[in-house]
Amino acid sequence: MAALDPWLAFVGALLLLTATAEVLLPTRFGLDAEGVTIDNPLRRARRTWDRFGSWAATDDGFFLVGSARSPLLRRRASITLRCEDRLEEITAALREHIGEARA
Repeated sequence: MAALDPWLAFVGALLLLTATAEVLLPTRFGLDAEGVTIDNPLRRARRTWDRFGSWAATDDGFFLVGSARSPLLRRRASITLRCEDRLEEITAALREHIGEARA
């Protein structure tokens, strides 16, 4: 059992890191006509615009809300875009592809 403990610690740390990678690791977001690209050292993901139902401006960027029916899936499909510059350009792209912001 003692030999299993380091292995379980490693797996647990890896799961924790992958679950929090967008917050803990440097993450870049790209917006284009097809959707949003999320790129960090652990993964690269692409989310199309139809996967978002609405969006809202936050203090440090934007929150894109997933369009799934289930609250759990909606939270999983949501993205927080943290940015301090190019706010007008990003706002225009979100309005074009998702619609007006929700309060």
